[in-house]
Amino acid sequence: MNSLNKSLLAAALAIGCTAGAHADNFYVPADAGNAPGVTTLTWSFADMANAGVSHLAGTAFDDFFIFNVPDSESISFEVDAVAKGVNFKQSGGGYSVFGLATNNLIDLQAATKKYVLTGGSYDLTSGVYVLEVAGQYSKFNGYYAGQITGIAAAVPEPSTVLMLLAGLAGVAGVARRRNKQA
Repeated sequence: MNSLNKSLLAAALAIGCTAGAHADNFYVPADAGNAPGVTTLTWSFADMANAGVSHLAGTAFDDFFIFNVPDSESISFEVDAVAKGVNFKQSGGGYSVFGLATNNLIDLQAATKKYVLTGGSYDLTSGVYVLEVAGQYSKFNGYYAGQITGIAAAVPEPSTVLMLLAGLAGVAGVARRRNKQA
């Protein structure tokens, strides 16, 4: 498992090195205690994970946040500029979401607001994904923080499954009776 994480991080670093200006890659660990079958997951992140790194006003950034989805999840996210220190509409800002293992682009959106990025609902299967955030620092040492929220796919109640099976059995019985009568 450890070698898989290293391989994924290496792949993300290779992706990040192709981007211009300022690019960072961050691994977003799942909150403690989350395991398969958990009803909700939340991943928190910030571009200041490398404490002590100064960001000059006017510097463009293109950051990659890697996160693991243990079960099928419906995810959404929000990224906020802290103290209006980041402008997501500058320098081609916006976000993209893609699967790291399959390298499939799931969504690509240009920023519509200066200080907030909000991503809709994406139904993701178990796997490793990347959230790319781009924009420009509008203040010295400006930064942003965000949260990815996942809601596990709904599992039907046992009584619902039994009712479905009873209905299918009834339909099959009626069809069989019609075939006998014909």
